[in-house]
Amino acid sequence: MTWWFSGLKSCLGLPRLFKLIDFLCYYSLTPSPLSRTDTEAVTAHPLRAAARWGKVFLLSLFLLPLIVLYPGPAAAAKRTAAAKQAKIATGSYHTLAIRADGTLWAWGLNSYGQLGQGNTTEIHSPTQVGSDSNWVAVAGGGNHTLAIRADGSLWAWGHNGSGQLGLGNTTHQLSMVRVGTDNDWVAIAAGFWHSLALKANGTLWAWGYNSYGALGLGDITSRTIPTQVGTATDWAAVSAGDHHTFAIKANGTLWAWGFNFDGELGLGITTGQHLPVQVGTGNNWVAVTGGNGHSLGIQADGTLWAWEIPSTG
Repeated sequence: MTWWFSGLKSCLGLPRLFKLIDFLCYYSLTPSPLSRTDTEAVTAHPLRAAARWGKVFLLSLFLLPLIVLYPGPAAAAKRTAAAKQAKIATGSYHTLAIRADGTLWAWGLNSYGQLGQGNTTEIHSPTQVGSDSNWVAVAGGGNHTLAIRADGSLWAWGHNGSGQLGLGNTTHQLSMVRVGTDNDWVAIAAGFWHSLALKANGTLWAWGYNSYGALGLGDITSRTIPTQVGTATDWAAVSAGDHHTFAIKANGTLWAWGFNFDGELGLGITTGQHLPVQVGTGNNWVAVTGGNGHSLGIQADGTLWAWEIPSTG
């Protein structure tokens, strides 16, 4: 009994309390030195017996919540499984998902091959994309798809009229095609016709349609290959709306650029931005996403924020 408590107290970090419990347990469960058996001890020392069982009862009251609340190995396994749960992304008219086993699945509209099946047939139920099981991230744009494999390679397919696949051309792709040869991509985002990605070194890259400055390059020229956004190396997250972009830096500040007719950049104005502009002065942003004319973000305290010009509803 004593060794069990010693191990438990180390796990919970309650040494003083459990030293006391060890003491109580030892003297409660060890027969009196004045008796040969427990039965004789009860008969000869009724007060000692009452104290012994009272301590055992008190100990039980303490242990019961631990037994009930301690998650145990089964719960730990569930947490591990939850950490490996599927990742889901949506484009304008198609849906994508990565299962816990690393396989990639797609369904929905397929006019430009955005489902990666090598054809343009619409699919109404999840269908596996290829046979690989090493996908770790996926993003859906207007009619194109981006995905990252476990080796850090970036892949794209679907609509490519503005170079949003990053292949150096504007040819649509019905099957997955690798973007460049780099193996250090860690995050991706897809707008309606533009794409963005983060590298392991904290740099941010953009390509595709840029008439509204959604690439953050200071101009309105579209790009057909990944192009670095500025020189910063502290980008931590990126998200894309239809024609605008958000990114969060490692210090928790939020930045936005691109189309802003509905105030979706959160700057208090409706003027579009061609370069990253900080949104407010807060430094506690942990997640952000953009839609069609509206945007949402989550701060470190768990609060959810939304913005657009009210006249659009």
